[in-house]
Amino acid sequence: MAVDPGAGVAPDGHDDDSGAPVLRHAWARARAASPDDARIAVIHLGGRHLTVLAGEREAAEPEPPIRFDTGMGRLVERHFARGAPTALGLESAIETVEDAVMRLPAGIAGTSRLWSTDPALRAIAAAAGHPPGVDARLDLDAIERVFDRLAARALGRPVSQDTLPPGGDFAAALVIVRELMHHQRIEEIHVVG
Repeated sequence: MAVDPGAGVAPDGHDDDSGAPVLRHAWARARAASPDDARIAVIHLGGRHLTVLAGEREAAEPEPPIRFDTGMGRLVERHFARGAPTALGLESAIETVEDAVMRLPAGIAGTSRLWSTDPALRAIAAAAGHPPGVDARLDLDAIERVFDRLAARALGRPVSQDTLPPGGDFAAALVIVRELMHHQRIEEIHVVG
């Protein structure tokens, strides 16, 4: 796992997986909507990397990006390549993400709240009961309730008994967010509709 601020990011802030334009847009929205002068951080769940952009709300520009070498695509390839997540696949995906985030001190972004416009997080918000197209706030309890449903499906609950999206992408996003919240002491993710 590499946490390399700016690694693989061109001088214009773009690369094939950084989500730089999306992150910059989310940064601007978070700055405008944040109710206080605390630090803010925005995340993008890329295919190969998870990217965090953080900084002081009053700063014109965020700090250099922080990239974790664990993105949704990597988890799907390694743990959910056969489609629907299995119990073993979920457990090994959790271990992979824990290994990535545990190498860092808790609170790497310096805040207990994250912001995102990421479609994968919108899907998680919808699974948690938030209507599409509106802002949602997800705390760890909400994430855990969705994860419990995913775990039940991995243990054999029929797909027809739950409305969670099938396949590995949703599972990968949920595992990343869950472990990031646990180990980085994130209390809430504000998902911009």
